[in-house]
Amino acid sequence: MPASVHALNDDERPSWCSYPAALIKLWDEGVDRLGPWSFLTRKDSLAVTQNLLERYGRVFVPFAESNIEEFVCFEEGMGQRVLSVNPTTVAGKEVERTWESFADWLSVARRDAEYWD
Repeated sequence: MPASVHALNDDERPSWCSYPAALIKLWDEGVDRLGPWSFLTRKDSLAVTQNLLERYGRVFVPFAESNIEEFVCFEEGMGQRVLSVNPTTVAGKEVERTWESFADWLSVARRDAEYWD
């Protein structure tokens, strides 16, 4: 599915968030899954954003979900970091892992995919 199926529109996405070119390229190439990670559709991303805001009071922009219901997201003030967010834990414990950049997360996701598929 192209990026337009996954990416939030300009009026839906917070002004601080811009998708990395590598993520848009993956979407445009039709990559919907990398191992245990499935890229969210725009509709699912909006729903997860709202759920995480209600649960934790934080604005995350999720772009993928793992097979263990873990979302990878961008967050305001975190620069290019990618955060792994658990949607079912208590507030203050929601961020389980952090990668310094999308490229770092993508490297791990590709490695995971080698063993997953």
